[in-house]
Amino acid sequence: MSNDAMEPTRPMSAPEGWNAVGHKLRVRFASPSYTAGAAFTAAIAAVADELDHHPDITLRYGDVTVLTHSHDVGGITDRDQRLASRITALAREHGMTALPEVPQQLTIAIDTPDFRTIAPFWQAAYGLPPRDFGEADWESADIVPPHDDLPVIWFQESPLHAGRNRFHLDIHLPFADIPARLESATAAGGTLVTDEFAPEWWVLADAEGNEICLCHGDPGSA
Repeated sequence: MSNDAMEPTRPMSAPEGWNAVGHKLRVRFASPSYTAGAAFTAAIAAVADELDHHPDITLRYGDVTVLTHSHDVGGITDRDQRLASRITALAREHGMTALPEVPQQLTIAIDTPDFRTIAPFWQAAYGLPPRDFGEADWESADIVPPHDDLPVIWFQESPLHAGRNRFHLDIHLPFADIPARLESATAAGGTLVTDEFAPEWWVLADAEGNEICLCHGDPGSA
C-alpha cells in the first residue's frame, strides 16, 4: 500500500467533538447520571424546536448520542452545523463531555447487475412500506431504515461472478481513524485486497476471503 493511499483526503470540518460519518454529524457525550442525560436531552429538544431542525437522540445510562443530517438533501448542511454548535454549548452547560470512542456506521453492500430485481424483497424483509424502485437510480436505491437500529443496505452495480461472495460490509469511519484500523485488521490476520479506490475506501478480507470495506468518503455539504 502506498503512503498516499494511507492518507485520506480530509472531509468537511465538523464542530469540536463531532465526527462526519455516513453523511451525518455524530457525537456521543458522557453523562454524569441518567437524570442529567435526560435533562440534557430535553434541552436539545427545545433548541431543535427553536431551530426547526431535529436530530436523532439516544439516551442511555452513562451517555447521550446525537446524530443530525438534513433529510431533504441526504447529507450535512449549514443547518446541521448550527445545531451541532448549539448542542456543544448545551453540553458544557450540563456537564457533558464528548467521548473519544470512534463513531461508526455499518452498511451491507450487495453486488448485483440489477437492483430492481432484488430491492423490493429487501424493502419488504425490513418491514418498510412498498417503494417503486423503477423510479430509482443506483445512487438512490439504498434501503434506509428510519432509525439506526438496522444497517443500510446498499446495492453495488456489478456483474455476477461465480464463486465470489456477493455480500460484504462497509464500515464508515472518521478518516483519521482508518490507518490505525487498517493496521490492526491486517495484524489480526486480514489482508488488503485493494487500495485502488483509496482514499474513498479500502477493501480488506479475512483469512477465508470474506470482505469488508473501510470507508470515509466525503459527507458533502449543501
